[in-house]
Amino acid sequence: MTDKDLRHLSRAELLDILYEQQKRYEDSLAENQALRQQLEDRTLRIASAGSIAEAAIQVNGVFEAAPPPSSSPSSGLTGIPLRLRRSM
Repeated sequence: MTDKDLRHLSRAELLDILYEQQKRYEDSLAENQALRQQLEDRTLRIASAGSIAEAAIQVNGVFEAAPPPSSSPSSGLTGIPLRLRRSM
């Protein structure tokens, strides 16, 4: 809108424009704050992991610490009495 167009508007119309601009500004501030928070959260996650490679190594360590899979299906049933294992 040009200056000439603005001069021909009534006060009520100008106030409506100001109100809408203020609302857009406040919405932009809220969005900006939310995006900054997301960025900070991501930065903290990256800092705690160090890097993607370190995170992958950490995950790999979890798998290495897990017990190896058993060779027979019944070997995982050691705590179950023999008579119950046979019925399975």
